[in-house]
Amino acid sequence: MKYSRQREKILNKLIEYRVHPSAEQLYWKLVEDGEKIGLATVYRNLNYLAEAGVIKRFQTFEKHERFDGTITPHHHFRCKKCGKIFDLPPEIADQVVKNIDDKGFKTVNYEVMAEGLCADCQKEGEK
Repeated sequence: MKYSRQREKILNKLIEYRVHPSAEQLYWKLVEDGEKIGLATVYRNLNYLAEAGVIKRFQTFEKHERFDGTITPHHHFRCKKCGKIFDLPPEIADQVVKNIDDKGFKTVNYEVMAEGLCADCQKEGEK
């Protein structure tokens, strides 16, 4: 992969900013930190990094594209109220896949995206 200072800053911010941001969210975080960078540059570099397998690109239920700096196998939970996306450990999905395979299917690849309310939003709703 060809080195680029801007690409490095984008990657480092993505890894540091662990909320699975959209390109726009990451752009505003970089601007907030004083970076002089364009939104198109952020999009271009995120797509480059995803195609190179350095980061993970995925879509939410609403088809919004998000990016993840963690490429080791894991799954996600999206809060319908606040929109935050949380990492789930691999063993959660392993049981789902086992149940699928027990029904006569042969799973070769999978990615789990669950959706509901996070703990903070549940507490907020109780008030």
